[in-house]
Amino acid sequence: MKKIVLMFLLLIIAVILFAQTPPSILWTEFYGGDHSDGFDCVIETSDDHLLMCGYNKLTSGGWYNIYIVKTDTDGVIEWEQCYPYNRHTRAIQVIETSDGDYLLLVEVDNQDETWLMKVDSMGNEIWTQLYLGYEWPKSIVETDNNEFILIGDQYDTDFLPFWILRVDNEGEIVWVQLYNRYQTGLEFPTLISLIRNDNSDGYLLSGYNYNYSLYETFLIKINEIGEIDWYYMHETNYHNNTLCNIIQDGNEFLLLIFGEDNSWVVTIDENGDYVNSVIIEIPYNLHTCDDFIITQNHGYIFLGSAFFGNDNRDFVLFQTNEFGELDWHDHYDLASYEQPSSIVLLDSNDIYVVGISEADTPSYSTDGFLSKLQMDNSLVDDNLISSSGVVNISNYPNPFNPTTTISFSILKRSNIELSIYNTKGQKVKNLPVILSGDEGSAIWNSDDESGEPVSSGIYFYKLNVNGKTEAVRQCLLLK
Repeated sequence: MKKIVLMFLLLIIAVILFAQTPPSILWTEFYGGDHSDGFDCVIETSDDHLLMCGYNKLTSGGWYNIYIVKTDTDGVIEWEQCYPYNRHTRAIQVIETSDGDYLLLVEVDNQDETWLMKVDSMGNEIWTQLYLGYEWPKSIVETDNNEFILIGDQYDTDFLPFWILRVDNEGEIVWVQLYNRYQTGLEFPTLISLIRNDNSDGYLLSGYNYNYSLYETFLIKINEIGEIDWYYMHETNYHNNTLCNIIQDGNEFLLLIFGEDNSWVVTIDENGDYVNSVIIEIPYNLHTCDDFIITQNHGYIFLGSAFFGNDNRDFVLFQTNEFGELDWHDHYDLASYEQPSSIVLLDSNDIYVVGISEADTPSYSTDGFLSKLQMDNSLVDDNLISSSGVVNISNYPNPFNPTTTISFSILKRSNIELSIYNTKGQKVKNLPVILSGDEGSAIWNSDDESGEPVSSGIYFYKLNVNGKTEAVRQCLLLK
């Protein structure tokens, strides 16, 4: 009896000790002028700073203009640029290109066209290309040979196609693919996101479709010339998907489906076959779910918004484990109205959120906001990172600079893969493994796949055996 009581007390102590608390806001900065401003996207730049894009309005009755701001990690502006044109424009996405410049994907309101704008490292315009006849752009990625692929919707009353463009480094069109209902079976598709396949050729695009009485989310794999290799359909039975984003995790793709009643993270393999899905436990009555990232222990952090009292709309963050169960959740009140749009997690484990917030003055104006939130790292225990128990794995030294050796023992030694990941869940490098009997080892020299050194911070090494994750451990690089 005493042993049972003692075990129960130890369990309670462990739960209290390792309870995860929501991140707290360290600061919020507002950007823009005296009228309507907002951010649609934030990225971490190669110099470990932040770049945000969206729109601003110089006068109350004027046009919406393309707007980008670069800051340090304390929110201090390094530079900002506004590009006014005689029409409503907004930058909905920005990527950093391999040559150190930035590429903006621009939406033009009430116009049958899409823009690309390339700017240098200080935001000075290099070129702008207009693509007439292509409306409602959604996403863009860079290819292996410094070209770009962008996607969008084309609301043609006869065919309702979506479009895919490939352009060169000057923005000139290389090829075009248009897909209609007869080619895809998609009656009323809306594209959402696009990623490049990190492990092989091709690209993945996601969206949702209304097929008369059937609502479904789709994931489509295209090859280097825009032809469809395969597509996966997930029936949702409800309208108004506000998000269906993709994250690549090794050889699998995670598709987040957010809707009115249920939300899932669905795992699809590299052949387009269903692997599994988990129902996400949603806190509050979310109005939108706007972005998500994978966590260090293969859970998820979601960004959304909800109404609290007197129609006060706050942005919401919540984290679930890999089974969709809530770890923590909270809402953050900056003003009477916030519309979040994008989230980024740095190697420092700090979270940055951008979006649109109601401004104090003048009435009905908005600001672009940037909030920094800090995760509680003080109670992180390495033993909480999962392991199947069939392997022993560790690295020495830890912390290290610049080299550490990862050693493990394992009962089965076929199809072994050892990879390094950052805290955003992005693969940094595959390590060559040396095997001897049931023992294995690999050396990491704190570099990425291209041999470039990585920055200081927490990293994770993951051991896969026969395509299954057997262990994940963390290590600390100090420079």
